Parts: sequence; C-alpha cells; structure tokens
Amino acid sequence: METKFKPHLSVVFLGHVDSGKSTTAGHFLKKCGLVDKKLFEKMCQEAKNLGKQSFKYAYVFDRLKSERERGLTQDCKSLNFETENKNFTLVDAPGHKKYMKNMITALSQVDAVIMVVDATVGTFEKGFKKQGKIRELAIIASAYGAKQMIVLVNKMDVSSVDYSQARYNRIKDKMNPFLRRLGYHSGAFQFIPISAWLGQNLMELDTQSMGWYTGPTLYQALERLQEPKRATDQPFRLAVRDVYNVYGVGIVVRGVVASGTLSEGNQMVLSPTGGIFQARSILCHGKRIKEAQCGQFASVNLKYLSSRYIKRGMVLGHITNDPPCIVLDFTARIYVVNHPTQIRPGYEPVIDCHTSHITCKIDRFLQKINKNGRLLEKSPTSLRTGDHAIVHMIPLQPFCVEPYHKIPTLGRIIIRDMSIIVGIGSIQSTNKSKIPITKLKKK
Repeated sequence: METKFKPHLSVVFLGHVDSGKSTTAGHFLKKCGLVDKKLFEKMCQEAKNLGKQSFKYAYVFDRLKSERERGLTQDCKSLNFETENKNFTLVDAPGHKKYMKNMITALSQVDAVIMVVDATVGTFEKGFKKQGKIRELAIIASAYGAKQMIVLVNKMDVSSVDYSQARYNRIKDKMNPFLRRLGYHSGAFQFIPISAWLGQNLMELDTQSMGWYTGPTLYQALERLQEPKRATDQPFRLAVRDVYNVYGVGIVVRGVVASGTLSEGNQMVLSPTGGIFQARSILCHGKRIKEAQCGQFASVNLKYLSSRYIKRGMVLGHITNDPPCIVLDFTARIYVVNHPTQIRPGYEPVIDCHTSHITCKIDRFLQKINKNGRLLEKSPTSLRTGDHAIVHMIPLQPFCVEPYHKIPTLGRIIIRDMSIIVGIGSIQSTNKSKIPITKLKKK
C-alpha cells in the first residue's frame, strides 16, 4: 500500500513572558497523546519539588535545568506532530527580551505562528500598547514571512475574565485591524479563546464555559493551515539551526530546507567556512529518508565534519550547483520601525537573517521611498521612524544570504540594536565572493 504524502509545515508558539505559551504547547501535545505517561508523571513531581506545579505542562518543552528552575523558556525547542492530513514541526520560542536572538532564530524557519496572548485585564493592554511585546512579536513574525497566524486568547478561566465573551471580542477587535495593517488578510488569521491550564478548546470545543464560541479548536485550526509556496526551483540551501555530536554517529546538523532538495550521498559545501562534506544520512520526523524536500525540518549526518567548523547561522549547499558564497555587501529595502532619534550612514546594528545574527554597517542610503516603492528622495542623509528606504550594507563578519526574490527564507532581515527592533526589510541584491570554497577540511 502506497504511503499517503502529507505536506509539512513548521509552526512556532510565540508569546510574551507569562502568557502561558509553553503551557499551551505542552498541554496540547499531551492531549494529542504525544507525551509519555511516566515521563509526564516525572515532570509533575519535579515541578512540585521546585514549587512550580503550574509549570508542569511547560516542562514538555522546557527541558534545561535553568529553564525549569526559573520558569522561563531560554532557547527554541521543537517536536514533531502529525495529523491525518499534515506533518508539523512545533517550535516553542522564548518570550523574554533577553533571549530575543533565539526567538528570532525560531521564527526564521517557520511557515505559521501561534500567538498566545494573555486575556487578563491589564496584561493584554500592557502588551498591546505602542512598543508593547504583542505588537513587537507580530511585527517580527510578519517581517520573517509567517503569513498565517492563529491567535490564542489564553487564561479565559481567570477570575478577572471569567469566560467573558465581551472580553474576548474586545481583544479580537483590538488586534484585528493591527494584523491587517501588517499584511495578514482576513483568511490568514483566526482567534480562539482557550484555557491552556484546563486544556479548553485545544482538542475539543468547550460547550459549557464557552458555549458562545463555535469556531475551530487549535487542532482544527492547524489542519486548516495551507502549505506556502516553496522555492523548489532554486539551488539547495539549509540554514543550520542546531548542531549535535551524536556518539557513534558523528556530527548531525538540523534545520529547515530553505530551497531545492537534498539527497543521501550529496557533496555539500558549508558557507562561510568553505569545507566540503558528504550527506551520509537524512532524518525527518525521526525517520530516515532518501531525500529532503524544500520546507522539511531535516537532520543531516555529515561525513568528514568536525564540530569545530560548524555552528548556528552557517548555510549548507550543493558544491556543484550554485554553492553558497560569502556576501561582501548587499542592498536592502528597509522600514524603520522604531528609533529614538535618527539613523545616519555608518550605523552598525545587528542584522538577523535566517539563523544568523551578524553586525553590519549601513554604508549609505541610496533612496528614500514610500511604502509602495515610489522614489521620494535620492541619497538621503538620515532616516527616522516610519521611513522606507533602499540602503547599502557591509557585513563586518562572514555572512551568507540570498536575494529575497530568489530564496525568501534567506532574504528577510531584521535590524536590531541590543533587544530593540529598529527595522525590518528584505535583501534586494548581493555582491558575493567569487571563491565559494575558502578551505577544505577532512577529518
């Protein structure tokens, strides 16, 4: 009997600190039967010993000792999940600004977002105010190309909310126009009232406390997500997210295939180090496969590779088909989201692109434009909040990116100054090094 092909989507849980994001993700997976009973009992006991009984579901994703002691997600974690019609990789991303870099890394490789907001009176208003965390997360998600969003209005069970339909509608009415301005059309986002702690509306509709809600559950909403268009006609690229040294196996790198396909035995080149390696085996959803398709979350065992030569942010490509190269400089179309004064040439922010975080110098401003791309001013001397512009940038460290029109995943950028999102944008063109392989290293 032929195996049914299922499209694969990567989905990330986002939310500000204490919104119940990790609890939602963990409780959902437990309801799906993906959490071992004995393991969960162990998690419950550990949470009780730490005096954090309310974090027991969060421990499904929060596995580090420091995360469990502090009750705070620090790095992105992912688990595979399968429905009747789709395969999913569910990612839990940090919400604290201290770990924003890790959150952006998680966002760079997903197709859709599950935004968890706290319905508690005062908490939502604080997160949704100007420069609030809810707005910031939605802007980043939109900038990184996650064009589908499920908004979970959490903590409907708390006393200040008490399953109020009016409170749910108020939050929905506040967020609806904001998401539309970010580019989400009416069919690309949906709202679901939930209680993550009680598990209401995750798998089955709650007909008692929230009988007024007749929409989809979280499970049903995930089934309705559409697979985005993939860059299948472009050369193979995989941005490295995780690197593991597995005993008896060797080095395994993990990430989403951004474009093209990867087959067992392919000769790989790693940018920017330039070493040549062989794809010994490929895993997806815990199963060995012969070929990884664009959009799949793949783990690749590389032959001849030492852990000294690879880290998060590097890019894998075929050695014979347009191998990835170091970018010497590039032009980008940007939008200044938030800057206290003005940006001038010479500014050196951090540029987040795919899983890489590199300091770049904004060398010069080529054009100031409006949001539709119409020229307003040539060679402006400064940019302020709300300005759109075409700028020329120079990476101050080795950097591997692609134009947005070729490979969108490797062409979206976020401009960051410490933990402040200064701007968002897309790469228009690149000036690459003519020598893609800088060194050969075989072990």
